[in-house]
Amino acid sequence: MSSGDSNGLQQVSKIVNSFFNKPETLAFREPVNPKAMGIPDYPQIVKNPMDLGTVRTKLEEGRYERAEDVARDVRLIWSNCILYNSPGSEFGLLAAGLAKKFEERFSRVKTAEKERDRKPSAKSEPVNTKAPTLDEKVRFTYDLYRTTKVDVGQVMEQVDARCPQALKSPADDEVELNVDMLDPLTFRFVERLLRQSLQGNASATSNNSAGTTAASASSTSSSTSKSKSGGGGGGGGSSGGSSGPKKRKNSDGETRPKKQRA
Repeated sequence: MSSGDSNGLQQVSKIVNSFFNKPETLAFREPVNPKAMGIPDYPQIVKNPMDLGTVRTKLEEGRYERAEDVARDVRLIWSNCILYNSPGSEFGLLAAGLAKKFEERFSRVKTAEKERDRKPSAKSEPVNTKAPTLDEKVRFTYDLYRTTKVDVGQVMEQVDARCPQALKSPADDEVELNVDMLDPLTFRFVERLLRQSLQGNASATSNNSAGTTAASASSTSSSTSKSKSGGGGGGGGSSGGSSGPKKRKNSDGETRPKKQRA
């Protein structure tokens, strides 16, 4: 078994455990008992029964070679339920919803596997597996608050795929990250991901600032040039800068400043 397959199995194992602990998967945790449940026709309809408890046992015993093998058994759980209960039934709809959630999370595992395959392991950076200190956790939380929403979303996706127990959803549209629940390997991965995102954002901001400064300098230079060329019709006045408002004498010989227009 390659290191990529091993890592994929670890990630899909976390997904299976997460689904096993969901309240709505209670009916899928153990094999169906046709006699006890009063459904004697179940074996005639469902030829290959499967449940989350059996998948977990097979994972613990090392009976899977690849993450895709695990996914095939998990899919069998949902399809068996839909087959026996019909798609529009209460259990059929529940199984369809769980199947969709599983595919969403499993797709991230497959994406991570493809990324690892594209990067030769010999050139990969050494992995820091030390447990994070309190200062590192505080710094990570601070960086998470000051990055973009897109980058936060990427961090959450990686945590969901690698360490889902660190996430909780107090509401349907909210997800909270418990940094203390992250295992060292996941923490170091998302810490590096966040640092790279911040460096990229800082570089983009610096380039934008430089462009803005150059444009401002060009505008100022153009304005100065126009001022010098446009003020030459007054004869032999001083070549220095502006000397403030001009003055004139009134009928009493008193000098008053000339009024300026608003």
